[in-house]
Amino acid sequence: MPTLKRVVLLDKIDPSASEILTRNGVEALVFVKFSDIPADVLGSLDGLVIRSATTVSADLMDKCPNLAIIGRAGTGVDNVDVPAATARGIVVMNTPGGNTISAAEHTCYMVVSLARLATNNNVLMKSHKWNKQIGSELLGKTLGIIGLGRIGSEVASRMQSFGMRTVGFDPIVSKEQAAKSGIEWMTLDELWPVCDFITVHTPLIPQTKDLISEKTFAKCKKGVKVINVARGGIISETDLLAALESGQCGGAGLDVFIEEPLKDWKLVDHPNVIATSHLGASTKEAQLKCGQEIAQQFVDFSNNAAGLVGVINSPALVSSLSSDNSPWLKLGQALSQISASLSDGVKGQWSISSAGAGQPANLKSFVVAAVAVGVLKTQQSNSVNVINAPSLADKAGISVAVNLSADASGDTKAGLSVVSPGGVKASGYVDGSQPFLSSVGSSVFPAPVPLSGSIFVGKKSGDLGGLLTALAGSGLQALSISSGDVVVGVASSPVSLPGFSNLTL
Repeated sequence: MPTLKRVVLLDKIDPSASEILTRNGVEALVFVKFSDIPADVLGSLDGLVIRSATTVSADLMDKCPNLAIIGRAGTGVDNVDVPAATARGIVVMNTPGGNTISAAEHTCYMVVSLARLATNNNVLMKSHKWNKQIGSELLGKTLGIIGLGRIGSEVASRMQSFGMRTVGFDPIVSKEQAAKSGIEWMTLDELWPVCDFITVHTPLIPQTKDLISEKTFAKCKKGVKVINVARGGIISETDLLAALESGQCGGAGLDVFIEEPLKDWKLVDHPNVIATSHLGASTKEAQLKCGQEIAQQFVDFSNNAAGLVGVINSPALVSSLSSDNSPWLKLGQALSQISASLSDGVKGQWSISSAGAGQPANLKSFVVAAVAVGVLKTQQSNSVNVINAPSLADKAGISVAVNLSADASGDTKAGLSVVSPGGVKASGYVDGSQPFLSSVGSSVFPAPVPLSGSIFVGKKSGDLGGLLTALAGSGLQALSISSGDVVVGVASSPVSLPGFSNLTL
């Protein structure tokens, strides 16, 4: 991945972000809005940091031709066109832990306020009206938490201290994991009817849009109270207002809305609604942590550091930065490049298989992207990387099937084989940190070929001596000649012999 040189920070990112970037040799430029950025800066920036005020669309990305990474100082990335970024090979990051405590505390404030009617009573007091409203205790009440990630878990631990029973649902969290946080895992159909309060902590995606609606309110206890400090649209605002007016919903604590800033105030004006203006992460501490975290993640990205966190759109990138995985990524790319260069076409299904002991446990998380990169590099000159290669391959009619061996026994060197749709098979292995080519089809190389730098590959025809003389005349050296007809060598200069290809690995 590229070394970052110039990063723009928008939306009043905490100044600590600029300091961290500058200290690590990255130029940091600060603007309030995207429209404030001069044209010459747009053309040269390779990193962009935003909060929630800026929407990063495909058109905006097109105005930044060198953009390599977008950082969201916060959790939600619904204001970033992630598919468009992925197609362009742009990394999208967030700061998954920066605002956790602030958002959790704000949720707990909503729960307590709804129980004791405290916020609305405060408004009455400021209007010089003495009205002793009757609230309810939280002890023994049931709180349903939808989304059991960092924020949901922190909410649970805090509300358990009030004596609340905490139940929850998350499709990627097991019952055992939930139990470690004192949460009783339930399906949604089990959760709706038992809860006195329900809080949502999920991203806004098609599966969570209108998650709480007329249909789900009908399954809940009469008078259930709901809280949303996540994303507007997870609770249907139209159905919520109807449920409040009918009494099916006894109150709502809302920090986020479908349209922000608000224009339609009907829901907020309801007397049983507590509303704040997207303040979940608006604390000094959260802004400081989010700014520091996104800046450090950018520095780690620029340095190709292992253990990269916060990447939204490329698990292959994260895996490939490990020193143990890097040679395997190079092996997959190189084998697919060699196979593609010797094939009549690349469309169709490619296959990857592995064998031997010592292959990475998470090989599958990046090997498909690696092979896609290798194939596409032989077909197009535009920028291809592990981020956009899978989607570009799909558009080009290229698919990849994976068959990774679970057998880690024996003395066989751990390796891969890549087969093109036309049946050209390239095989190699990793020794230490170096990938090697061992065979192409039935052609076995007596001396394994190191797969790095610039090489040429082709099929010999006619007299071998004549071929070697032609290569030498071009200043080229054959590294290894297989038992069949494949020749691989170091390409110190481009080779222009019929049937040979130049590859940069």
